[in-house]
Amino acid sequence: MEYDDLRLGDYAEGYRFACRCRACGFAWYERPGELLERAGFHDRMRLDEVEATLRCRRARDHPRRSRAGVTVLPLRERRTHHFVGGLA
Repeated sequence: MEYDDLRLGDYAEGYRFACRCRACGFAWYERPGELLERAGFHDRMRLDEVEATLRCRRARDHPRRSRAGVTVLPLRERRTHHFVGGLA
């Protein structure tokens, strides 16, 4: 399965999305489950469709460029991930 074949429903568990506005550069995180609860989103959407549908949380700061879109990067959540290191 390639990156383009994955749908929003495939990311429902264990992922979050790093979202970045192309107009202003504002970045935030979204959980796929929360997106599925919103109007206009469904589990069969590809990530490019999610990018086209999702709007910047700060769109009021740049209303003329609010249709510039959002870049979505899926991130795998690791609950057991922690820093291990130090000085030798």
